[in-house]
Amino acid sequence: MDIDDKRATDLLMPLRRVPRGLSTVDVRRAIARGERRRAAVRAASVAAIVLMVLVGGWALAGTRENRPDPEPAISTSPGPEPSTTGCQAAPLDAPPGAVLGSTVTGGDPTGRYHVGQSFDGAKVTVLLWDRGRYQVVDLPGQDQTLVDVNSAGTAVGWTRRKADAVAVVFEDGRVRDLPGTAGSDAKAYAINDRGQIVGSIQGRPVVWATPHSQPTRLALPGSGYGGEARGIDEDGTVVGTLLHNGAAAISVWSPDGKATNLLSTPVIDGKAVTVALGIREGWVIGRVGDELGAALWNLRTGEVRAITWGYPAAVNAQGWTAQSNASYAAIDTGGSRIDLPALPEGRAGDHSLTPVTLSDDGHTVAGTAVTSQNGHRVAMLWTCR
Repeated sequence: MDIDDKRATDLLMPLRRVPRGLSTVDVRRAIARGERRRAAVRAASVAAIVLMVLVGGWALAGTRENRPDPEPAISTSPGPEPSTTGCQAAPLDAPPGAVLGSTVTGGDPTGRYHVGQSFDGAKVTVLLWDRGRYQVVDLPGQDQTLVDVNSAGTAVGWTRRKADAVAVVFEDGRVRDLPGTAGSDAKAYAINDRGQIVGSIQGRPVVWATPHSQPTRLALPGSGYGGEARGIDEDGTVVGTLLHNGAAAISVWSPDGKATNLLSTPVIDGKAVTVALGIREGWVIGRVGDELGAALWNLRTGEVRAITWGYPAAVNAQGWTAQSNASYAAIDTGGSRIDLPALPEGRAGDHSLTPVTLSDDGHTVAGTAVTSQNGHRVAMLWTCR
């Protein structure tokens, strides 16, 4: 089951849409239930249990019986004192003729590389920026996009040929299909600095050990389950979403094959974190409950931090998040908020801002500004000091 939009341009407004008609159940049950996630931009409305899946050497393995653990504590304590105190905004360059604008869809942990698209009305052009300078990526097909890039400049995404999506990698200046994806409706969502890639094939979560490896299916708890792997940490820990009978549950896969029982699903105001959206150095961002709720979860300690004012699109190694709501965009350090300004020539309210990436040092944010008058999109880079 595909839980991402068929059009890559939906990444412009992450985590904004709310699914309907999903019920809530006890978070300590052995089988998680939740909401059906149509896209990475939708909010959730389910309580679920974490299903810890044993994956040894990225080979398919069995699952361990779930058992309740103490609920992790919810923390509202400040994070580390930020060295970043203010940010400046500037548009990223785009090709001539991009009359409908440009967007950012992903970035690397250092803030050097970013990926995105530009739109000339007739076609979509895929871009990779290196220190703010773009190059056009030749990615034929429809609905083509790159959605993540590592610190070596290797990027992943997909394109659509006929009815099926094909997972692709951009490496050494050219695009090629990832192994095992032709004609299989496959998408690649994330890549780490070791070159490990995660995504989905025919509605099942998979991992590629390298850009040249055949994909390996990640273990599922039983028949009738599907899902997607959405993020991979530098140690190989994978986070994603399991789907069963139209309901969703957060899932974590271990890189070392140990049958480690994870802490119970984090709960905020009686609602469970049900969908993992990304991971960085053990910090996971996810969706919560039946509203536009979100949480930051530390897998190492079990600490959960409620995200109260905006919706997160990215998390860095310090546990900081890049967030936005209808009025603001900002970096949230856990103890303070650093606002992201609109375009220099704009006035307050002229642009809706959606940050998409946040560097580990907190000094670089990238995303998209949308003008309120005509919906024109501008790929943005915020430099923070």
